[in-house]
Amino acid sequence: MKRVYKSWLCSSPMSGKLIQKANECGADIIHFDLEDSVPQQLKAAARQDVQQCLANRLPGVVAIRLNAISSMNGIRDLLWLDAIKHNVDILILPKIETAGEIHLVQQLLKEIGAELQLFAIIETLNGLSGLHEIAAAGGMLKGLILGVADLSSQMGIPINGRGLAMNSIKYQLGLAAATNGLLAIDSPCFSINDPAVLQEEIAIAKEMGFSGKIAIHPSQVPLINAGFLPTGAELAHANAVINTLNNPGQGVNKLDGCMIGPPFVRQSLNVLSRMGADQPI
Repeated sequence: MKRVYKSWLCSSPMSGKLIQKANECGADIIHFDLEDSVPQQLKAAARQDVQQCLANRLPGVVAIRLNAISSMNGIRDLLWLDAIKHNVDILILPKIETAGEIHLVQQLLKEIGAELQLFAIIETLNGLSGLHEIAAAGGMLKGLILGVADLSSQMGIPINGRGLAMNSIKYQLGLAAATNGLLAIDSPCFSINDPAVLQEEIAIAKEMGFSGKIAIHPSQVPLINAGFLPTGAELAHANAVINTLNNPGQGVNKLDGCMIGPPFVRQSLNVLSRMGADQPI
């Protein structure tokens, strides 16, 4: 089975409860945030807290959001990675604006022998301008994450992730990710007490080709997990398409009154991949 990255439960490492909460709510990713959730004067202490949490290999997938690598704390984070490299799966790089930043991090990781997946956060106007160059960086880059709050504040639009302008940006990011074989992960929903708003954001992101979403509260995780899984009807249709066109010499056929062909098979495999499968189930 392939790994799926639907729900990323994000919290400060200083809260001391992230691992327990992630396990209890069924989050796919345990996401330690060293950036926005940690005050400047506590960055060093936060690194120590993470290192203590990772003294033993945790069950599940572990991600760490570093500070911007253009900052002193970001540089300190990169130097610190040698001490924890074997107990981390994913590095999240905030405020990425050029492919050169991705290449720099990859070179440093190679020097210390760390084989980690990289996710770049697109959350500035400069990052958005360089989106396609960043998405094509290759190597360890596994996905792109949309940062709604910073982008919205720079653009002077509401920070809610659902307006026309942000939907256009989501489409651009989803397209860039798909073009380069990357995952697209949506920004958090800041309305933690309104599940209807979260479900709306999930529906929009899913339509734009996103495969997961950051959660900032454990209560959001079950909705995210369910929202990014294919429905029973979608799975049944995907299996029917593949089974209908399982003859290698057969290009097109009819299913439920519609003509189907190779693109329908590719889309059906995309549906199955959201379950972590690569064949009919």
